[in-house]
Amino acid sequence: MLTAIEAAARARTPVADLLDELYRFDAAGAYRQMPHEMPFGPGHADQEIARCPDGACSRTERPRPAGLSPRCRLTGERMPTRATG
Repeated sequence: MLTAIEAAARARTPVADLLDELYRFDAAGAYRQMPHEMPFGPGHADQEIARCPDGACSRTERPRPAGLSPRCRLTGERMPTRATG
C-alpha cells in the first residue's frame, strides 16, 4: 500500500483515497501501543539534507532539528529530506 501511495505522489496524482484506504486498514484488530521505553538514541541533527523537490536544481539545505523541511524558494513546496549517514 505504501508503495502505491509513494508512486502516486511521485506522479503528482491525488493520494487522498489511497491514504483513506490505508488508515481504514486494521491488521485484524492489531493492538497498537507505544512501547514503555522509546528505542531512540541521542541521534544527530546533521544527518539529514533537504533537496530540490523535483530534482530541477542542485540546491540542498540542512533542515532545522525536529523542524519541518525547508520550502523550495521557487515553488513553495517542501523539500524532501534524506539521511546523509
